[in-house]
Amino acid sequence: MRKNIISFLVFCLLSCLLFISCSKAYDVVIVGGTIIDGTGSKGYQADLGIQNETIIKIGEIEASESQNIIDAEGKYVVPGFIDIHTHSDNISDTRRKEALNYLKQGVTTMVTGNCGSGSHKVAEFFNRIEKQGIGTNIIHLVGHGTVRSFVMKNAAREPTKEEMQHMKSLVEQAMQEGAAGLSTGLFYAPGSYEKT
Repeated sequence: MRKNIISFLVFCLLSCLLFISCSKAYDVVIVGGTIIDGTGSKGYQADLGIQNETIIKIGEIEASESQNIIDAEGKYVVPGFIDIHTHSDNISDTRRKEALNYLKQGVTTMVTGNCGSGSHKVAEFFNRIEKQGIGTNIIHLVGHGTVRSFVMKNAAREPTKEEMQHMKSLVEQAMQEGAAGLSTGLFYAPGSYEKT
């Protein structure tokens, strides 16, 4: 009986060691690239170990630690670029949601709502893109022109006190719903009708 128990324990130990030696530590390893980490410090050569879509190691990694190896020798490995001036508000259109033209250039975050054109219904905008999914991160700006048009149509005059208060409340609501700021397009109507 005791001999059987020892044999069973040895079998379990060997099985565990075999499983550990066969399993890979990383889902993906990027080797040999120059890492630009976004902090402003000088680039450096290192490998990246990725597991469950998270970088878990930066340093020297053996190629045997993953079945998926990306050779980045002579290339830069960066966290992604932010395009601060896009006119991609149509990202909420399901035909354009992947934004592959941006992703293939390394852009991972787009700022929408530029030149005073951003939707003031920010929660609605974010809900729509969240439901459908998108390819990039989004930073949205509420548009001065959009807000002014909503309140004053295309009137080429100064707003009344009531109109100004209404516009301010729309911008405040948009900011509370997640807008990162207010964009203007003072070259374009109706922004061009506005005074400082």
